[in-house]
Amino acid sequence: MKTGFGYTDYCELLDAFPTMVQAALGKELITMALYGSVARGAAHIESDIDVLIIHRDPPLACHERMSPVLAVIRDMRQSELWARYLKQGFEPYLNVVILSQGEGLVMNLWYKKESANGRELSGYPRWPVRSGGWALHDRS
Repeated sequence: MKTGFGYTDYCELLDAFPTMVQAALGKELITMALYGSVARGAAHIESDIDVLIIHRDPPLACHERMSPVLAVIRDMRQSELWARYLKQGFEPYLNVVILSQGEGLVMNLWYKKESANGRELSGYPRWPVRSGGWALHDRS
């Protein structure tokens, strides 16, 4: 059985997702980052796909913040593309975190502080991320 799944194993899905999120969020989307085991190429068949979205001004309520992205995921799950992954034995699970720009900066400061103190935080996305498409993180 194959081990070490990564971006290339999910590339069709991950190429479609940012376009659909951009359409759903419009100018509110600042950037997106793929992080965690899929970004590192170290995922296994049951690993989730970790996605960080930086939103210009997200609602405070979680269900309001997630609603447009959950609609994108629901649409993707009904697509032929998703069906192809299921036929190959993949059940993609998108684990999406949506932060405001300020929340993202706070997370980045925490990451830098913990890294400076010697903690290994390879599962966390690094800041800054580039806009326009995916910023891949944790390729170490």
